[in-house]
Amino acid sequence: MEKYNRGFTVNGNQPFMTEEWLYQKDKSNGDKLVFYGYDANLCAMTSFSSWPRTEWKANVINRALEFTKDFDGEVWLDDVRIKTKKRLKARQLISQKTKSIKESLPCLTTIKQCLTLIIIYLST
Repeated sequence: MEKYNRGFTVNGNQPFMTEEWLYQKDKSNGDKLVFYGYDANLCAMTSFSSWPRTEWKANVINRALEFTKDFDGEVWLDDVRIKTKKRLKARQLISQKTKSIKESLPCLTTIKQCLTLIIIYLST
């Protein structure tokens, strides 16, 4: 989490276009990072949800996603969630559970036993 404490900067073509996105320790936790935006004078900016859809807004989001690419959790810019926690797809879950069944119970000899065990395992 210390990596994110410094926040990140988005630079524009002119110095006055610089934005600082500062980490909000009191709003963040192990599953969620929150950043608030400040302009070049370190004045708080309007809520991110009120910004129009522009190339600049997309640039800010892309910069935040790049900065937090190693974080597996929600990422918020002010009041807008831009990233959700990574979730395994159903096929990945079934594949993982099937693999663990095969590894832990190699003595199963019939297909019926295997299917019964898989159904029980998946329903838990």
